[in-house]
Amino acid sequence: MKPILTPVDLTSQPHRTHTNLSVVLRRTSPGQVALRVLDAEGTQVVLLYKGMLQTGNWSFDWDGKLMDGRKPPAGNYKIQVESGQVMKVKNIHIR
Repeated sequence: MKPILTPVDLTSQPHRTHTNLSVVLRRTSPGQVALRVLDAEGTQVVLLYKGMLQTGNWSFDWDGKLMDGRKPPAGNYKIQVESGQVMKVKNIHIR
């Protein structure tokens, strides 16, 4: 899967408005990051971002659509952030 989002540096755009699901990452050091949406079984349904991020606060604005442009079925999903040995997961519910 090819990533679909470009990160926005919140330091340079602190008052940017968000109209979609916004995921904010705070980096204390530069490094590789993968940001994914997983279904309830843990299968990746969208690769939001994969690449290098510098130190700072970064925002990713997801429109809630799958890779093919369709809306996902209602249900429970997870936002997964992976960087090196660190993995964080946040549960979300799509109606």
